[in-house]
Amino acid sequence: MMGVFAWADPATGLVSNAQPADPAHLGFLLPTFNGWNWQRAYPYCPAPPLPGAPITGLILRPGMPCVLAVQGDFYTPFPNGAVAGAKVWADPLYGIAYCADGGGYIQTPWVCMQNLPGGGPARISSFATPFN
Repeated sequence: MMGVFAWADPATGLVSNAQPADPAHLGFLLPTFNGWNWQRAYPYCPAPPLPGAPITGLILRPGMPCVLAVQGDFYTPFPNGAVAGAKVWADPLYGIAYCADGGGYIQTPWVCMQNLPGGGPARISSFATPFN
């Protein structure tokens, strides 16, 4: 799924929203578009929701190039809402962001930049912290 966290296997270069058993690099999943793949890399919304995932997101087709951003400012969905100034945690099964460790979540270098009651997209940053 795009716009959430993912892990890259340093041995194979494969990227997945599910954390592999071996140590892997964590980043924010972004598509790579260029002149030759813009049509094939176009993200699509899956017909059925991902089994067990708390959100439905845009899917990047398997085998297409992508980038894992290790820092930056992004918008990502928070199914349980967001709290400005809270650390961002990643679900190791789906890469979805949370503002609290739900038991087994992975801490990321990002911070929530805005309050968001309920679910929806909120801004996260690895560069700044909110003023409040």
